[in-house]
Amino acid sequence: KGNHNMALLIAGQVLPGVRELGPSPESHTLLSVVKQLISNVSTEETLDVARKALPIFRDLGEKRGEANTLLAISCACISEALPKEALDAARSALPILRELGEQRGQAAALLIVSRVQLGLGE
Repeated sequence: KGNHNMALLIAGQVLPGVRELGPSPESHTLLSVVKQLISNVSTEETLDVARKALPIFRDLGEKRGEANTLLAISCACISEALPKEALDAARSALPILRELGEQRGQAAALLIVSRVQLGLGE
């Protein structure tokens, strides 16, 4: 639990700095730290950090970070029994991943979409 709290504390300190830096090598390094933090916390904490990080990735035009964050949100929403939000996030990630040519990411997003749709009976 201590590592999770530390990860959230660091992410909370990093995200405002990234926004201030704007597009730069430094901000991209900080965003990499946030991506790593998102992958190392509980699902509830992942949702919190990812929801804060998503607009920053968008503001900076960091498409890969945006898509990965949307996938993290989607997976966390599945775990938290939020299927509609999981579906929306995965569907939002798909065109970005296509644009980037990220076939593995596209496959992951499509698997999430199909898993949620099956669960919803669609």
